[in-house]
Amino acid sequence: MEKVRDFLHNRKEEAAPSQPELVKNKILNDPESLSDVEISEAIERFETKIFTYTNPNANTDAKHILLEGSQPYSFGLISELLKELVHNSQCKEVTVIAEGVTAEKIAALQNDTLTFNESTTDSILTDIGEIPTDICLVFMEEPENSPLLPLLYSAKSVIGAEKLFVYFNGPYLQSNFKERFSTEKRKNMDEIDDAITNTDLGAAVVKEELGLPDEKVFVTDNLSINEISRQPKEELRTEGRRKLGLGDGEITLLYLGFPSKPTESIGMDPDLNVRTFEETASGALLAVTQNSDKSFAVIVRAHPRDPIKTKCLTSFLLKLPTI
Repeated sequence: MEKVRDFLHNRKEEAAPSQPELVKNKILNDPESLSDVEISEAIERFETKIFTYTNPNANTDAKHILLEGSQPYSFGLISELLKELVHNSQCKEVTVIAEGVTAEKIAALQNDTLTFNESTTDSILTDIGEIPTDICLVFMEEPENSPLLPLLYSAKSVIGAEKLFVYFNGPYLQSNFKERFSTEKRKNMDEIDDAITNTDLGAAVVKEELGLPDEKVFVTDNLSINEISRQPKEELRTEGRRKLGLGDGEITLLYLGFPSKPTESIGMDPDLNVRTFEETASGALLAVTQNSDKSFAVIVRAHPRDPIKTKCLTSFLLKLPTI
């Protein structure tokens, strides 16, 4: 069990989020205290799993689609894709390879058409190779050991997919993009048919670094946000303010930030987002002091996996008594 314990701790950023709170804390801070039972259960939750969605109303020439995901952002996109594909007669079957948080959340969606497939071999790639695949979509937000890396090198040449699509999440392009797509590594990768990203800046980076023409790079937005946008806006606003205890005339400032990985990993100031937040908070407090006749509320959404979120929030709270 010692090697397995070390494995969990070495991959703690990926393994911990899908665990119960007690086990999560042990993996992050005290792996030696993990019992054999806790280790076995943690590995079972974290291991890569295969899910299959079958469309009973598909056309005879409909496609088989292979999706991959590990991170929460990937689940958000995959779950929305499944909602769309369930009504699409051009989709016969969707296979989802997932681990960690994504696997846990997809398991909760299981029904008569979306089922979990127990692995029949020691190699998940062997299991995938037995599934007919026309289109493969991978999400470039995943950890180093996720299923995406083998798929970049084997989706078409080994598994037999006709098309390989890659989704680049904006923040990912700032981290290890160049390392994973170096000229040397790309020599052995399967050809990417189309790239998808969620920002115009991301599209520009992908075109420049991968040498892809305009017609092979697509910009889309977050499918989860699309789902929200279809709901009545006034109802959402009223309900949201009620839950947060905000009055109708209260001016609300929402701060969204805190990247999930320390900026120092890409050669930047490790306190960059602390300083950015402090400047933003100072501006918000100035607006409050200069408009004493108005009521304000400040909402901060800190990323739950950011190691310095407490530092950011503390710096903000220390300023409050000066109002």
